[in-house]
Amino acid sequence: MAVALLVACDDATLKDDADDPIPSVGKIDAIVSTNQGLYYVMTIASPLDGSRRALRRLQAKCDNYLMDFRSPQTQADLARRGAGLKHINAYLHPASSPEARQALIQCGEKARAEGIDFQITQSLAK
Repeated sequence: MAVALLVACDDATLKDDADDPIPSVGKIDAIVSTNQGLYYVMTIASPLDGSRRALRRLQAKCDNYLMDFRSPQTQADLARRGAGLKHINAYLHPASSPEARQALIQCGEKARAEGIDFQITQSLAK
């Protein structure tokens, strides 16, 4: 279940595209809410190339996840439940480009700087 974010974008590069490895940059792919905090899941199930368009879409998706954690709604929800953990688990298809992996690593660095645990995995099964 994808959760729509409140951010709209006029950039054609970022419009929804069902044929793209990132079909919607403006949606959180999955959210698990617990008493400890929020766990967001980002899934890129098809190989992501290193093109300018692909990397721009990935950056925008990451930025939207971080923006959602900063939102007053999310902050109020965490405070109301006394929960503080914020986590993003990003699944990146193993055949994705090194540039895509590097961009996701940079997203993780930004997330960690904001107190969000960020993990990248290439396997959906544990």
